[in-house]
Formats: sequence, structure tokens, C-alpha cells
Amino acid sequence: MREFSKWSLTAEPEQVSDVHEVISDRVAQMLIDYPFSYWKLLGDGIMLVWEVGESESDSADCAIGAGYELHKKYWYYRKEALSSVPIGFGIAICGGHLTKFSSSTFFESCIVNDYLGPTVNQAARLQALAEPGQVLVNRRVAKMSAFDWYSFENITDSLADRLSQLKGISEFETEVFKVRHKYFNLNWESFCI
Repeated sequence: MREFSKWSLTAEPEQVSDVHEVISDRVAQMLIDYPFSYWKLLGDGIMLVWEVGESESDSADCAIGAGYELHKKYWYYRKEALSSVPIGFGIAICGGHLTKFSSSTFFESCIVNDYLGPTVNQAARLQALAEPGQVLVNRRVAKMSAFDWYSFENITDSLADRLSQLKGISEFETEVFKVRHKYFNLNWESFCI
């Protein structure tokens, strides 16, 4: 979420809670609309994981659709908010192999489940480059998508300086694509038309 840290310095605790409530409600609904395998709240962000089932394109398109649903929900929330709230989300979606981790413990209530690996790192780095209303994807997601509402623009060259400063990204995973959605505007201020 863009500008969350700066905003939270002066926001009332109830305002911070309200923002997270809107996000959590949308993520819970997305479990039905865009079924995912795992989610984790990261304070000013969210990580969602779709494990590939029978079709890689279904997973890619669910992830992209969920990204736009989160943008849409937050855009309307921000428009109607009575006080200042963070500007919006930058979203990145990366496809690739992950390590599923479950901690070993004697107490079931203390088991930690998580996903780790270069694909998670790449998504974390690329989301930092995404503007509010944008969804950035790696080459694998761009190639997997089969939904005709999405098209992909290779923006690697325009991000070259910023990409070169990112750590933990494989030299073979440097291509970045901006998703263009058939029904949402590229300008965040007029995202929903």
C-alpha cells in the first residue's frame, strides 16, 4: 500500500483498523471469487498464493483478476473516505516455483505455514515498482494468461535503472510487464469509469 507508513504516523488507530478491515473483507470475498491457496497480511500489504492446479492459465488469471478487484474496492473506499487514507496499492504477480514451509512444533496452534523462494522475492521487489492501480507481472504470468480482458506491455526498458537496483532477482527473471485491463483506466484518479 503506497504511503501507508507515512500516513499511519498521524492516523488514528481506528482509521488504520478501518483500512485493514476494508482490505480483509475484500480478500475474504476473493477466496470465493478467485480461489487462492494461502494469504498473509504483511502490515501494509498482502501476499496471496495460488497453487497451480489443472490449468496454469486459471491460476494466472485468478491472480490478475484478484489484483484488479482489490484495486477497485480500494478505489471506491478511498473516494468515499471521510478522512485521508493511503493512496492505493501497487501490485505484482509472479509465477514460478515456491517452497511451501510448515514449521515443526509440538503445538498445533503454533505451526507456521508460509511460502518462500525467488518467486516470492521477485513479487515483493516488483510490487515496489508498481504505481497505484497498476498490476505488474513477470514473463511467466504474462505467457500463462489466457483471458482476453488482459493484455501485457513489456516495460522492462523503462524500468531498467530501477530494476538494476533491486536485490534478489535472478538475471533470468528481469522482464516486467504491465497489465492492461479492458475495463479499467490506466490513470489511478479515473481508474473506475
